[in-house]
Amino acid sequence: MGQGLLRFPVLKRDVRRLAFGCEPLGGFNWGDVDIPAIEAAVQDALDAADTHAPMLFDTADTYGPHLSEERLGRCLAGQRDRAVVASKFGVRLTDGRAWYDTSPAYADRALDASLERLKMERLDLYQLHWPDTVTPLATSFAALERFREEGRIGAYGVSNVAPADLASLAADFPGLSSFSLSYSLLDRDDEVEIAALCDAGLVFLPYGCLAQGLLSGKYGAGSVFGAGDRRASPKYRNFHGDRLQRNLRIVEALKSEATALAAPAPAVALAFVLAGFDRCIPLAGIKSGDQLNQCLGALDIALPDESLARLQKVSET
Repeated sequence: MGQGLLRFPVLKRDVRRLAFGCEPLGGFNWGDVDIPAIEAAVQDALDAADTHAPMLFDTADTYGPHLSEERLGRCLAGQRDRAVVASKFGVRLTDGRAWYDTSPAYADRALDASLERLKMERLDLYQLHWPDTVTPLATSFAALERFREEGRIGAYGVSNVAPADLASLAADFPGLSSFSLSYSLLDRDDEVEIAALCDAGLVFLPYGCLAQGLLSGKYGAGSVFGAGDRRASPKYRNFHGDRLQRNLRIVEALKSEATALAAPAPAVALAFVLAGFDRCIPLAGIKSGDQLNQCLGALDIALPDESLARLQKVSET
């Protein structure tokens, strides 16, 4: 299918090999976010579908919460055929506390609510966001298969499920199309298992491919994030302590390769992910049209073998 396009299974549609991550569109916990700029970037991506395959827009009910779906729905009004749309369920909020619920009863209600917010009758891809450790995956998949048979979704996938837990189930559920895990130059866990799932026919939707912006090359040891920005939290270890120092060495190597290739660092970081897996559509959280164009530049980069080898070596530690 080439560097720029991928045939998405079950949906039987070609999509671009970069997904528009819509978590920033929710506007929560990302610092200062210019919502109109993100909405303009959504329109840019929709306009590009006239000459390219559509992009996958990836959102979730918890982004905002709810605001990302609502805003995306308004952006797509009258343009639904120019987009492939994915959302997620399973993260619930009670009095500000997040907890997980992937039971069939909740999935049914959550899907209806997402469709209402998005102003759609059918989602292309519906994803289990986080396993709840109570509901067996097979039980959740059976419900998702029913939603597909009812025509409410085109296909389904999972996020944050260990590859080992997924491998034994993949063949039993024909609507299962994708899986999503954190993956980037800074986080290369489970590469062998991920490749095996891709070989089995699933599409890998890696998130965190730019490590919350660290692989953009914009941030250094002295960067400070405000209280409204998740990156200020020690939970986001890529930005703190020894882990940050290790990461900055990788960022410097990335910037060196980007300079040699006359390409933006984010595009090279995404090209590294694309080079690792044939059945892969990286997610990039987009905040502006400029970011969208930089990230789309990854589709035009074929990393030379020596560049790929250097990036693999520096990111192994």
